[in-house]
Amino acid sequence: CSSHGVNTIYRALPEEAVTLAELFRSRGYRTGGFSANSHISQVFGFAQGFDHFWCLTDKDLLTLLSWGEVERRLQRILKMVPFVEDHAGIVNRETLAWAREADSRPTFTYVHYVDPHFPYAPPEDLLHANRWNLDDLTRSILPQVNPIDPFPFASRKLTGCGDCGGEGYRLGHPEDSCASCGLGETVEGVHALYESEIRFVDRELGILLEQLEERGLAGEEDFVFVVSDHGEEFYEHQQWGHGHSMFEELMRIPCIARGPGIPAGTVVADPVGLVDILPTLGGVAGFRLPAGIHGLPLQPYWTEGTTPRPHDVFGEKFHVRDLMMLRSGKMKFIQIPDTGPESGGKRFDMVFDLEGDSSEARNLAKSDEAGKDMALISLRARALAIRSLALSGALNSKRMELDEETRRRLAEMGYAEGFEEEAP
Repeated sequence: CSSHGVNTIYRALPEEAVTLAELFRSRGYRTGGFSANSHISQVFGFAQGFDHFWCLTDKDLLTLLSWGEVERRLQRILKMVPFVEDHAGIVNRETLAWAREADSRPTFTYVHYVDPHFPYAPPEDLLHANRWNLDDLTRSILPQVNPIDPFPFASRKLTGCGDCGGEGYRLGHPEDSCASCGLGETVEGVHALYESEIRFVDRELGILLEQLEERGLAGEEDFVFVVSDHGEEFYEHQQWGHGHSMFEELMRIPCIARGPGIPAGTVVADPVGLVDILPTLGGVAGFRLPAGIHGLPLQPYWTEGTTPRPHDVFGEKFHVRDLMMLRSGKMKFIQIPDTGPESGGKRFDMVFDLEGDSSEARNLAKSDEAGKDMALISLRARALAIRSLALSGALNSKRMELDEETRRRLAEMGYAEGFEEEAP
């Protein structure tokens, strides 16, 4: 965010930003981009460097969903009404049609699925045996999705029952959760639907790769990277959805790589970041990396005789709340603003040892001892240094004037937060 300046929903990627697609095209690659996310679109500058860029923005085909559209989709699920077509299937169709066009150049293809996104509505054949009623499950939590404060301040606005005040869910032990408000059942049901959505995208991705391979358009000599932009929260820290925090349920995402020289079954325990993808693919393609790249190539993890260089993983989010995190080995630092009426603009720091506390339940940075905690001081200083370095070379993002249709589509995708701070 600090580097490219696209910090709010009204900002587009500036033309001077050098994209991965531009780097590949400069090396003679044919470049194609396919997105089911209205934010990853031409409108916001993401078509830079692509010979062909396609974004699914037709609402009738995409059936983009918001929390208010759950009932209509539930009718299709529970009454077994056939879907018009699923998002990933449309993305696959467009990708394959472009890939089949005759062209002798090497190819760089970007494919962006969006199906594992609330409200979860997986196809019939992938639903769990218990066909959860999503409307019933989420009725009590809908008001909490966007306006909720970040942990540990979430309890200020929780709308749970009088018996537990919204805190009656034990992570990993739904059977011990509050019986009056049914939080345990809500978490179990919503998470089951989410897992079904993931299985659907896994299946569709497999179909795409198989068809590319069958047509001779992909093979063992090609690299494939599968990553995600974020995870989801299922009340692990009294929050739902995404965008409210930087805990592991959001920040720990898959990074799956296949390609020449990568041993099958290799598992890397070291933390790496999405910023490492560009220098990694740059090394694969052999192009010179532009100045200011923050990531490191991942080739040392699979190249014999090389040693990976451990590095910190940094994350931040602006929008309505200024969130920041740093992962260094097993240690993790998070800083969030205290949004309370008497906070005086103070920030709240957290430090977790993920080796012994993977659920991030024990904050090692106690407020009374924060100034004496050397781990906190070191992690916070390194996080601020990374942000400062990024800000020192920040680009000037383009201010967008969004029409109502674009705003509506983005709100349906969960990007409504952030409309206020730069409203015309």
